[in-house]
Amino acid sequence: MTPVSTNIFIDGKDTGIKDFSYQSQLVSAILAGYAASAKNHGDYVSSVEKLVEKLLKAKLLTKAQAETLKQAAAKSSIGQKPKKEKKDKGDKDKDDD
Repeated sequence: MTPVSTNIFIDGKDTGIKDFSYQSQLVSAILAGYAASAKNHGDYVSSVEKLVEKLLKAKLLTKAQAETLKQAAAKSSIGQKPKKEKKDKGDKDKDDD
């Protein structure tokens, strides 16, 4: 059975880079593990950057692909705390009169 070829996604966004195996794991699976274990956004981005450097050194990515993955990680919301909704000053409870 031939494996289905798919792209690497970061935070639901298609990077346009075909997924491939590195050290017996798909890169997408490695990235998913980083996302699941990230302490915060910076931790996730740092992990992705370290992986990208290894992939570059192994000549498995072009410089352009490496930059795409790093930018996608940096722009992602992975590891970020959900943003609190700001209340408009005019939206105060009207029962406070």
